[in-house]
Amino acid sequence: MDMPFGRYRGRSVTELDDDYLDWLLTRCDNVSGDLRAALEAEEARRNGAHGQGLPVKPPLRQTSIAHPQQPEMSLCAEIIQLGFLQRLTTIHTKEEATAVTAAVDYMRKALGL
Repeated sequence: MDMPFGRYRGRSVTELDDDYLDWLLTRCDNVSGDLRAALEAEEARRNGAHGQGLPVKPPLRQTSIAHPQQPEMSLCAEIIQLGFLQRLTTIHTKEEATAVTAAVDYMRKALGL
């Protein structure tokens, strides 16, 4: 079966790299029906589930996302303030203003600003 979307569009599921195949099966919401069956069959083939002697892949690991260096707090404060000011231009009710202000206060407190 050929991939109907993504970076491998038009290519056979047998051409997918292991990481992309894992991602499609575990994290992509667009995979169902015949495509899911084809991807699962390909994963089973690669894992040697049908006696073809292919090496068994290790199970998908949860990896932690590397966090970048801590940003300048003044930059964080500026971004929050600019977003707050931009959002103020779309507020139509007192309830919206209260909710936006509470969200900004929460972000500032979370960052220690």
